Amino acid sequence: MFKKHSFFATALFVISFLFLTIGVLTNASVIHYLDNALFNLVALTYSPWLTTIMIYITSIGSPLIVTTLAVVLFILNRHKGRKTLILFSFYFSTSGLALLLKLIIHRQRPSFQLFSDTGLSFPSGHSICMILLLLILFSFLSHRKDIFSTLIKYMASIWTFLLLVSRIYLRDHYPTDILASISLAMASYFFIKTFALDNSADEITSNQGQSVLSQKKS
Repeated sequence: MFKKHSFFATALFVISFLFLTIGVLTNASVIHYLDNALFNLVALTYSPWLTTIMIYITSIGSPLIVTTLAVVLFILNRHKGRKTLILFSFYFSTSGLALLLKLIIHRQRPSFQLFSDTGLSFPSGHSICMILLLLILFSFLSHRKDIFSTLIKYMASIWTFLLLVSRIYLRDHYPTDILASISLAMASYFFIKTFALDNSADEITSNQGQSVLSQKKS
């Protein structure tokens, strides 16, 4: 049942990504409508102090910094063996695919940037790396229910959301670039959940660990 849900989610996000990609390549009016509508919505919040904060967030969330954090996370979880190897491959293959697609699609960045950035636009490198890191973090912490792990999940989710918003706010990316990054990352994640990650084994390991702890307490 779980694999069926993951397969359905994979298909849904693949369709979403293809819709956005084809729309960008064909210069579809719906893409322009989405981009302009979201740009106009974000523009209502413009202020000097908020711009300073957004520049700070987008600088801290660079692909280099996020990838470094991902490597540290992999090292800390190296004892998890196969799962860590799969997630390692997931991060670098998906971010590499995003870079390749960026070169193929060759969409130029928006004009009137509030924080100058170079390179191509679709999909967003900042966004996809951060989303991948968030998904990996959630995967490693999937069976931990303690307050500290929950706090980390909430903080990482909020930071990821702020980073995605900052890319639009600063006009470094079109909103559809961000939506495409989300779709690609989620499609890739649910794909490995369907065909690579052994969730039942993780569940068994978690239950065994909880049983051992219960026995020690008693």
